[in-house]
Amino acid sequence: MKWFDSPTRVKLCPYTALAIVALGFSLARAADVPVSEVFVRIRNDKGEERLTAEKDFRRNITEWKIAGPAFVAITSSPWPTGLVPVFPLASESGFQLRRLPPRGQENDVEPLFFALPPPDEPHATNIAGPWSCAATNAHGSKHYLDWELANEGESVAGRFSQSSEYRVAFITGGTFRSNRFALNVDYINNRYVLNGEWRGGKLLGSWRHLDNEENGTWEGTRPTSKAAVPPATESVALFEWRRGDERRYSIETSLSESGWTRAARPLCRVWRGK
Repeated sequence: MKWFDSPTRVKLCPYTALAIVALGFSLARAADVPVSEVFVRIRNDKGEERLTAEKDFRRNITEWKIAGPAFVAITSSPWPTGLVPVFPLASESGFQLRRLPPRGQENDVEPLFFALPPPDEPHATNIAGPWSCAATNAHGSKHYLDWELANEGESVAGRFSQSSEYRVAFITGGTFRSNRFALNVDYINNRYVLNGEWRGGKLLGSWRHLDNEENGTWEGTRPTSKAAVPPATESVALFEWRRGDERRYSIETSLSESGWTRAARPLCRVWRGK
């Protein structure tokens, strides 16, 4: 595989950068180890709502007020295994949550929290989270790299570890279905495709350059640490509620205001606060 000689960061567009700054106080301050955090709903005078870790909100003096408790979820600086990441999205219509990072911003957007996948995605945690990989070329040379992957349904997105020299590489898309894995990677002028299979907690497969005959094999393993989370039997579904372009997120079966429609399936599973 070829690697960058002089990494350069990709800049966000001005609107996206401003939106992320505006959401800064609502992002959970990630811990060095996975911890359970209480998240609250906050609301401004315009009636707009978003979510933030309770402890982070209390550090800020803003026009936002706590509208009520929301749920408990996991925050962590190193991505944990056994959970799926959930990302904040700032748009002109307001605050949203997504299981996949905004396209083109995978290297810049951090998860707001980590949670259990919905009941209909029992194998999502097989692929979501951190991976340490070794890629071997036809001459036997090895390159070592780390991924942080997110998924929803059969779609996979993610990034190379942002603390590594490969942080400027881009994962442009991927899939995971029936234990079969595929990932597309761009290195400036080099494009690669990786195919593999999940077997007993490992990823094993082959890679190839799309523009020449360069190819080889690769293997992915998990870090040894795993998040200590509340029991899955105590988890509750977190649903997105919609009213026009507005979005709200709740573990309750109904909202106090009229006009809101609940999504057919949950975004993820979290835990009810004590």
